[in-house]
Amino acid sequence: MNSTFKITAISVLLVAAIITLRLFIVKPSNNTNLIVPLAQDESTINVNEATNSISGPTIASTIVPQPTSILVPTLTPTPSPTPEDNTKYVDVYITYYGWPDNDPPGNKIAYPKNNNSKAKHDSAGGKGTYEDPVTFASDKDLFDVGTILYIPYIKKYVVMEDQCATCEENWEEGKKHIDIWMDSNDDNENKLYDCQEHWTRTKIKVETDPLKDREVTTVPLFDKDDVECLNSV
Repeated sequence: MNSTFKITAISVLLVAAIITLRLFIVKPSNNTNLIVPLAQDESTINVNEATNSISGPTIASTIVPQPTSILVPTLTPTPSPTPEDNTKYVDVYITYYGWPDNDPPGNKIAYPKNNNSKAKHDSAGGKGTYEDPVTFASDKDLFDVGTILYIPYIKKYVVMEDQCATCEENWEEGKKHIDIWMDSNDDNENKLYDCQEHWTRTKIKVETDPLKDREVTTVPLFDKDDVECLNSV
């Protein structure tokens, strides 16, 4: 009886031990203390490594990189360069002269082209364009012979090529004065003088060293044929 009982008791204990061991391995407790011994066993297979060996590359290795968007800057067209306009003005006193009040009367000028390479004409004249400016008289110490100015209020270019005694006196006092030729002859003197007075300006800005593309009118201020004075431009 005792031997049989002992054998039976041992069998029960072995079965219980086997069941407990199976439960420990198959359904381990959430208690991390129970898992530590298995992790420390060098013979234990790392579950992650086993899984990786079966399932192939890790997730990180299977990520396909997305193409990076490259921002291409928008190119703004460079505007074409335009001629630099360094406009310079001076204030001048402007008067007019013609055939009867020239000294001597007529259309002769002090610095004709045949003696001065920078002059434009051999006698007073001009249409008012850059290529054919109207003659003006002044002090050559103020404006060199051949100097071209643009007169905005009459829309004409003028060129220095005659002497003006009054202008020289004014310049000695520091006053800039130019005397512009008004196309005329020896007739209708009074109407010419009225027209000269109409266009005289005590002080007005004129452009020095002007560009060639200023607005121009070639209509004469005084029409010697029709004997008419242009009222405005």
